[in-house]
Amino acid sequence: MPRTQVTAVVLISTNYLGHYFLTRSLLPLLQRSRVPARIVNVGSFTHLCVQNFDGLFSLLLRREVQKRMHSSKVPVYQIAYIYETSKLFMVMFTYELHRRLSTGTLPMQVTAVVADPGIVQTAIFRELPTWFSTCIFILLRSAFLLQSPTVGCKAVVNAALAPPSVSGEYFFGGEGCRVASSTLSYNTQFAADLWNLSDKLFNDAVCRLRTL
Repeated sequence: MPRTQVTAVVLISTNYLGHYFLTRSLLPLLQRSRVPARIVNVGSFTHLCVQNFDGLFSLLLRREVQKRMHSSKVPVYQIAYIYETSKLFMVMFTYELHRRLSTGTLPMQVTAVVADPGIVQTAIFRELPTWFSTCIFILLRSAFLLQSPTVGCKAVVNAALAPPSVSGEYFFGGEGCRVASSTLSYNTQFAADLWNLSDKLFNDAVCRLRTL
């Protein structure tokens, strides 16, 4: 498999599918817990950059990736698109999980929210040239947009410690603010389709593991 295709698969798997698989695996245990449980998925405001659904499923299915990657080098904007898409998947998955958990007549035992820490100084640009990532951080710091990892962690902690009644919400920043995500992220039909496709991939993976 070409390096560009591997990169796309790794991004989708790391930023979305891995989280879905882990959640699906642990969900029965969480639902049997004697105390309320909460799932906090880390999102990113970059999901706002995705303007339509064209080709999103093909990325998840690992098709047409080669069509989007035309050279042996990985163009930054194309990888950025895949990253943004994976984060949109994460938001939609969280909302769909909330809907499925809240359809019962009993009180919700498990809640699900998204935590978006904003722009945090991490090693996210480690695959890019050092001079490029350094310039990005300098510009972000100059514009007072760059946060420390400590501040970034507060977004996740605030989301985790929100009242038990809070579910299906998008937390942004370290002050526990709840904001609206992109219009696309609230498309319930696409979210259901995304869940069903992800569930198929999950079940296929489980079947393969059982044959080992």
